[in-house]
Amino acid sequence: FKNLVGWDTPAYTNWDKNPFYQNAPTVFFLYSEFDSHTDAGIMAENIALGAKGLGLGSVIIASIGTLLNDEKGNKWKAKLGIPENFKFLIAVAVGYGDENPAPKPRKTEQYKVVRDED
Repeated sequence: FKNLVGWDTPAYTNWDKNPFYQNAPTVFFLYSEFDSHTDAGIMAENIALGAKGLGLGSVIIASIGTLLNDEKGNKWKAKLGIPENFKFLIAVAVGYGDENPAPKPRKTEQYKVVRDED
């Protein structure tokens, strides 16, 4: 597991105490037979927005792709009923958050707002 993905990968550090899915009761694993990463990103965003609308929190997880797309990841595909030729694209963990961090300050120098005054 760690030999495959790296010992210092943030998603796996202390995985036994802090698993990648943050102990969420529901995890959406998005697989496809195509490399549809843009579509998967849109789906993940919609899952996260839908969860927020229901008062739930979410964590979008892509870092486990190295593990799930490896031959060793086929055991997870089998458990989930996913064909072996499908590739993991992204996952979204959903549940009640145990944190409520304050928003980070915006870096206004990194974007520009343009308004059409007509």
